[in-house]
Amino acid sequence: MQEEHTSEDPTPPLVNKNVKVFKRKQLPPTKQKNNNTTQSSNNEQPKQVSLQNIGSKMQQQLKKIDEQRLKAIHQLKNMRILRVNQLDAERLDLEIKYGLQWYFSRIFTFLKPQFLEKIQPELNLVLQLLIYQSSIYDQSQSFGDKLQNLKYRNEWRSNLKFDAPVAKYQKVFHALLSIGLPYFFVRFTRFCSDQNWNEADPSTLKRKIWNIVKRVEFYYQIIYCCNFLTFLYQGKYRSLSDRFLGMRLVYDKPFMIRNVSFDYMNRELIWNGLAELLLFIIPLIPWDKYYQTFSNLFNTSTSVLNATTSTTIPTQITHISNCPICNMDPIQIPYISQPCKHQFCYSCIVNYCKEENVSCPVCNTVIQKVKRLEYSDLLL
Repeated sequence: MQEEHTSEDPTPPLVNKNVKVFKRKQLPPTKQKNNNTTQSSNNEQPKQVSLQNIGSKMQQQLKKIDEQRLKAIHQLKNMRILRVNQLDAERLDLEIKYGLQWYFSRIFTFLKPQFLEKIQPELNLVLQLLIYQSSIYDQSQSFGDKLQNLKYRNEWRSNLKFDAPVAKYQKVFHALLSIGLPYFFVRFTRFCSDQNWNEADPSTLKRKIWNIVKRVEFYYQIIYCCNFLTFLYQGKYRSLSDRFLGMRLVYDKPFMIRNVSFDYMNRELIWNGLAELLLFIIPLIPWDKYYQTFSNLFNTSTSVLNATTSTTIPTQITHISNCPICNMDPIQIPYISQPCKHQFCYSCIVNYCKEENVSCPVCNTVIQKVKRLEYSDLLL
């Protein structure tokens, strides 16, 4: 019989019986998901911890920033406003008031001077009220305060985080104290002086009232002086009305740079000083002597020059060193009255002759007209 040969190897593979083969066990799907979630949670835990640390650090930084901000606000609230700014603002307000009063009084130049003197307190009252209404009442700062970067605030209600605005009742009482009371005091003292209460018998009621008024004025000056010294020490409450009503001047814009230009001020000081010097020196210069020497140099009108040394000048023009009206020595811008030829200051004689048929205050001669004193008048 023939043997059958196959291509396959009938010998089985060699297997080591001592080696154990481990097969990976397949877990159920629920257990596999739990393992995945635990691994992901383990990965997310450090991320959450880092975010918490960042959040806590940011909170600490924000607290520090808030503390620094509160400190800065506290310093701004308690900082001393420059006293020179407050005093300059008050001076600017006075200059504005005086300038407007001068222009306002020129409306009545063609009326009698006595009429303007009678209504001068009322004119000042109306003008001050108009200025106050357009400045402090509407904007809580005067025009001078605005130029100096200042404004009023309600110190009684202000805190570290809030600047309380000034209430309307405070502004009304401030106007009454700073404008109304001075007006009534001026009017009352003028009335008392016109009625001669200061010369009345000491036992009468009028004299007692006059003494009380003077005593109140004296005590007011003492209190005003004490308030000003306190203002110089603390830098707060420039006036008594500000202190009584709790209206304090603070910076309108605290972080604004203070740029001050003194060019205009220096120019004004120079020109004003020069003008005052000229007004003082020019009347002292003996212009008649210089005119005579100048005429002698050019040999002009020698006979007239000889006549000036004669008695013609005293008979024509009365030389007075002082003005008969204001007693100014020397006479400012000399004018002469005709026909009596007396010399006066220009402003004095013009205001004196506003009425008709005015007599000369020296000789009681009716003044027909006045004219500027010229050298030709001296040579008559």
